[in-house]
Amino acid sequence: MLWALGGGLASAVVVSEDHGHSVEAHRLLGRAKELARYRVLTKSGIIVGLGETNEEVVETMADLREHGVDVVTIGQYLQPSPKHAAIDRWVHPDEFRWFREQGEALGFGSVFAGPLVRSSYHAWEQVQAAGV
Repeated sequence: MLWALGGGLASAVVVSEDHGHSVEAHRLLGRAKELARYRVLTKSGIIVGLGETNEEVVETMADLREHGVDVVTIGQYLQPSPKHAAIDRWVHPDEFRWFREQGEALGFGSVFAGPLVRSSYHAWEQVQAAGV
């Protein structure tokens, strides 16, 4: 799991085998749905190109689904400036397509995956695709 640390924009990227932080965040998303008195759409975003493997991305998606997340976005990390973490790899469009297929197979209501996709990417379409 990759974690961005620092003030404001990430000043360091740490690879951690301890998924405790992400599991807790995913659990919080699931808990939000339990506490709401109305239908709540939960969404999470993944940025790739910082050293993760494709398998780790799918594992993260599976954990998100386990916690009831409805929508996931997956986009390419773009280095904002030379002071920020360097891009580890450019993810090929075929890999983004594969991520989308994997997410759909996991049961997400909506999966948007592509090099320029961000969390708010076509937000209304995400809501409609998720059936809310």
